[in-house]
Amino acid sequence: METKADRIIIAILRTLQDIQKPVGATVIGKKIQSFGIELSPRTVRYYLAITDNAGFTKNIGNKRGRVITPEGEKEANNAFVMNKIGLVASKIDEFSYKMNFSVSKLTGNIVLNISIINLPDLKNALKYISHVFHKGLGMGHYVAFGKSAGQLGDFHIPAGKIAIGTVCSVTINGIFLKAGIPVSSRFGGLLEIRNGQPGRFTEIIEYSGSTLDPLEIFIKGHMTSVSQAAETGNGLIGAGFREIPAAAIPEAIKIKKRLMKIGLGGILSIGDPGQALLDIPVSEGRAAMIVVGGINPLAACEENGIETHNLAMKTLFEFKTLFPFSELEKYI
Repeated sequence: METKADRIIIAILRTLQDIQKPVGATVIGKKIQSFGIELSPRTVRYYLAITDNAGFTKNIGNKRGRVITPEGEKEANNAFVMNKIGLVASKIDEFSYKMNFSVSKLTGNIVLNISIINLPDLKNALKYISHVFHKGLGMGHYVAFGKSAGQLGDFHIPAGKIAIGTVCSVTINGIFLKAGIPVSSRFGGLLEIRNGQPGRFTEIIEYSGSTLDPLEIFIKGHMTSVSQAAETGNGLIGAGFREIPAAAIPEAIKIKKRLMKIGLGGILSIGDPGQALLDIPVSEGRAAMIVVGGINPLAACEENGIETHNLAMKTLFEFKTLFPFSELEKYI
């Protein structure tokens, strides 16, 4: 049976895993509040002594703080799995609520995915990334870039790697929420594209029952064919299935058009009231909405032998600092 101490230790490990740089007890104490845990810095240091002794963390100096070890990474990924069920669903709601992006002013933060690739692979990777964006299979056309050993948002980039930020489809949830439209995120899946148009979902993973973003799973399982979809109009891409109140359909259509104009197009389809969309049923009084997966451009890299490490819904990021994907070439 999981104890309170177990839950605190896992929260600390997952916090260090997310930050990926040395931090002290005060920062950790603030971060684990998102897990519903309130601890003083002194108490956090007590638990850090436990994780140090277990080999899960390493103290690299009082001024720099702790880092997670490979053993700690393994523990964070594998231990207490049942406690992590529903994490993706809760993160979607959290980020949607925290977003403050203004569609009219084009300012404020959006939700950013972060993908890590090896620096020598950059030139080859951009070829596939650009093609997917050009074919409209990414979330709009804006990206962010982080250099080796630098920062992208609050994420520290490892030496020898570069980071590419893509707009997460959860950004749409936040935009709709700001407009007074609640969005229910049901699942992420593999969407079959036929002749350039959405066909059917071939695989689905419910957000409420997953500890990882579904598209991360599909990419690492080599289940996507985004590159083929971009090249031929036929293939499997990542997409999400959402529901909105049927009464909000007219406003949702307006928002969809507005997002297309500002380069954040990612809504593939909006269904009719109470009607199934791509054979997926919805409840009475609801309407379905299908959104494209933000990490699709990196899926094309993985499909072509370029190793990637993808972190969906990684951070909030100021929209004004994004730039068109075509400008990535300047970093080669």
